Amino acid sequence: MQNLSDDCLCRAAVERTYRELRDRNETDMTAFDAATRVYRWHHPGVSRIQARFSIAEWLDQGEES
Repeated sequence: MQNLSDDCLCRAAVERTYRELRDRNETDMTAFDAATRVYRWHHPGVSRIQARFSIAEWLDQGEES
């Protein structure tokens, strides 16, 4: 399993994708799936499951701030 750091260069794009879709009243799942596609475009070798775990962690960290 690939471990990507929290300072990954794609993080801003992933979080922006999720946030902007939610702001447009898309469902959480639609926004999360789109964010997953962005993440995996930047990291094609990462499994969908690992990408989703990383994204969930990033989004959770963002809510804590």
